[in-house]
Amino acid sequence: MLVGRIRIWIGQAALLVSLLVVAGRVLAYSPGDPEFRAFWVDTWGTGILSQSEVDTLLGVPGTSTKGQIRDANCNAVVIEVRRNCDACYPSSMGEPYMSGLSPANFNALQAVINAAHDTTGGKKRIEVHAWIVTFRTSGGLVYTRHSDPPTGSLTNLDNYWPTRDDTGAETDDKAFDPGHPLCEEYTANVAMDIVNNFDVDGIHFDYIRFTANNQGYNPTSVARYNARYGLTGQPSASNEQWKQWRRDQVTNLVRKVYAKVQASKPWVKVSGAFVTWNPSPTASTRAAFQATRPYYDVYSDWDSWIQEGIVDCAMPMTYYDLGGSYAADWTRWINFEKDRHGTRHMYIGPGLYLNSLSNAITELQQTRTASPAGNYAEGWCGYSYRVPYVSGTWSGFSPSLVSNVTSTWADIPAMSWKTNPTKGHISGTVTIASTGKWADGALVTITGPQSRSQYVDGTGFYAFIDLTPGVYTVTASLAGQPNGVRTVNVQVGAVTGNMYVTDIALGAATPPAISNVQATNIGPTAATITWNTDQNSDSQVEYGLTSTYGWSTPVDSTQVTSHSVALTGLSPNTLYHYRVKSSNANGSSTSGDYTFTTSSGVPVITNVQASNITNNSATITWTTNIASSSTVNYGLTSSYGSQRTDSSQVTSHSITLTGLSAKTTYHYQCVSTNAYGTATSTDYTFTTNGPPVISNVQSTGVTASTATITWTTDVASDSTVNYGTTTSYGSQQTNASQVTSHSISLSGLTP
Repeated sequence: MLVGRIRIWIGQAALLVSLLVVAGRVLAYSPGDPEFRAFWVDTWGTGILSQSEVDTLLGVPGTSTKGQIRDANCNAVVIEVRRNCDACYPSSMGEPYMSGLSPANFNALQAVINAAHDTTGGKKRIEVHAWIVTFRTSGGLVYTRHSDPPTGSLTNLDNYWPTRDDTGAETDDKAFDPGHPLCEEYTANVAMDIVNNFDVDGIHFDYIRFTANNQGYNPTSVARYNARYGLTGQPSASNEQWKQWRRDQVTNLVRKVYAKVQASKPWVKVSGAFVTWNPSPTASTRAAFQATRPYYDVYSDWDSWIQEGIVDCAMPMTYYDLGGSYAADWTRWINFEKDRHGTRHMYIGPGLYLNSLSNAITELQQTRTASPAGNYAEGWCGYSYRVPYVSGTWSGFSPSLVSNVTSTWADIPAMSWKTNPTKGHISGTVTIASTGKWADGALVTITGPQSRSQYVDGTGFYAFIDLTPGVYTVTASLAGQPNGVRTVNVQVGAVTGNMYVTDIALGAATPPAISNVQATNIGPTAATITWNTDQNSDSQVEYGLTSTYGWSTPVDSTQVTSHSVALTGLSPNTLYHYRVKSSNANGSSTSGDYTFTTSSGVPVITNVQASNITNNSATITWTTNIASSSTVNYGLTSSYGSQRTDSSQVTSHSITLTGLSAKTTYHYQCVSTNAYGTATSTDYTFTTNGPPVISNVQSTGVTASTATITWTTDVASDSTVNYGTTTSYGSQQTNASQVTSHSISLSGLTP
């Protein structure tokens, strides 16, 4: 990107590639489709060094002038704000202004933001991504502040931050080493100074790498490596474990900045200009990336950053001359970039400055085509605004750009994980309580809906990104120290950026760990909240209609591990948020946010039945979920007309209807009422009994002195036979059993 970079790229055909998307475009590009369209604007020449240059680039705020970027229907700029630990803005970190600004203290970053975000007269808002060269100092003021004689002590970290090669020499650009914890902390703070104090849309890493494979030998980094693995001496540059250590130091900084941004301004996008170079990947796989120089030569593992989700978008520098001998490498890299989407966006970064005008346009057009696997990038960022093709100018480039690439405006694709997040995150710093120092090398493990583990970096920092919501146990362990354990209830929408900052001090008295939080016995006006702790502690519940609560129960000072708190005076059919708190002499713990909904209060009628039906009566029964009165409406039609009521408040209801007509169908309806309302059942029916109808009367088994009389009835009834020598009868046999098939035996008859 920079003039100083071209020294490295010439003869190596480095390339610049775009970032992968969470869900790649699945259809071919059509004009007006959302697309990231940006140019890198460096500060080694005309671009943003003065107000007049900013006006040309982005228009004059408050006027109708749109500037060259808007006129070309581009929607973002990536502006270089830090070149050599110097700045084009007032640095809260005390970094000096860079040379070339006019005036010398010109706040170019703020001027760009003012112009880019100006929407006067319907102008389109332009995104501003602040580009920082990460480790290079060029021996300037910041270098002199942090180049004291090295000690490599891990007890008291020294003030020697430069990286060295395996001969002990510092690099030509006097770059700092991310393996020194104070360098990592400082550099993260530089990024956060920009994010927190300026309305940028993104923070953008450049030179987020070493510049040769034999670098990374800062004495403190070597000492940390040896302490981690129980080694001594200087590791070989070709040692695979030492290579991974150096990759990890770069990755640690990216992860830390991403997590810090997420916890502060989650709408800000983290990205980077990542190297590509030759050899180009032979496939769109992890293994193919590991066979490229970013991974094995300069320890910039940006493919893993995309997969982990610790960048929002990648802008890999896919710098190739389409008319040169490396055209096939351009194609292989852009196919890799389109295919390796991870969960983030990919914006391809062609090196337009290496190409003829026609080839520069072709490369931009090819960022839109599908890979052989059918995948797409989500946009592009061209290098550069100042030199948009070989020896070219913007005025000579933009007509072709508009005619052939950006004929209409396009919005920037939405990042769903930012605009509609479904995941949460956990991050924090692990320290040693007795000294307050960072617990370098501690292992942090999370268990819950997902299980992961990670070594903290040199500053004790860890971060787990994109977690399924739920309750997690976070455990930090370090040899010689007791474990530190925390419980984190990850939710979406409860804390800024869904980032749960969870610091752990090893060896400190740990507060109670809360688990198993539940709402039980939920009624219309009351609920019981229960939870457990691993230590005896007190009990309190905060609750309310939102996650800011507003009410709290009195502290129950009884020291218990099984907690139960009753909430009363609630409103029916209402969603309540709540969290629980437990404290003891070791400290206080607060759970995450939970919810429950009170019942409506109006009874719900179930299990309606008619039983004990006789010729003139029936019993109607039903149940309700809460106590209420009992009423039965009944009659010959569904208009009813009669009613029986019992005002007793019960949940098991029974009403007996009397005075009914035999063999009659009745309609009925159950009604229950309490203070919150009335529930009414649907219409039901039953039919009363009537006198039985006798049929099929027979006499069987007749002898000189006996006979059996049988018959049937249409309904169950008792059995009686009147008998005698005349129709006056005179004798009788009875059986009280209720049956429909009747049989009476007569005996003692006269022959």
